[in-house]
Amino acid sequence: MTATMPKNIYDPLDSHTLTVNTKLLGYLDDTTWFSNSLDNLTAHLEIADDFYNLANTKLLTNDKQLLTHTTHPFVSDKI
Repeated sequence: MTATMPKNIYDPLDSHTLTVNTKLLGYLDDTTWFSNSLDNLTAHLEIADDFYNLANTKLLTNDKQLLTHTTHPFVSDKI
């Protein structure tokens, strides 16, 4: 994105140009991911992480919750 602004309104050739390079602008809040298995969910989140790295986007990855309808608990750090 490039913007050129005049420094002096009486001299149109006297200007300042500002250039900003960005891949993604956005605000993400309360994203919900659905999957039919933990393996598929892990694969989808890895793809999303790759995209966010490519787009140079920072996420709060420690602020997450896993909700499930199963009655047996499991222990995993993969997600």
